[in-house]
Amino acid sequence: MISRFVMLKINLHHNINRNIYLLELWGIKRNRQKGFNMVTRNFIG
Repeated sequence: MISRFVMLKINLHHNINRNIYLLELWGIKRNRQKGFNMVTRNFIG
């Protein structure tokens, strides 16, 4: 029971790391629009 919980925790952590990695990879692919995103972010708040 305890080891199962630990495995679940590790798996969740791995999924979060993978999602962050994918988001960063997606951000690198969208690097061309970076300036535009900065302008919109400043405009919105």
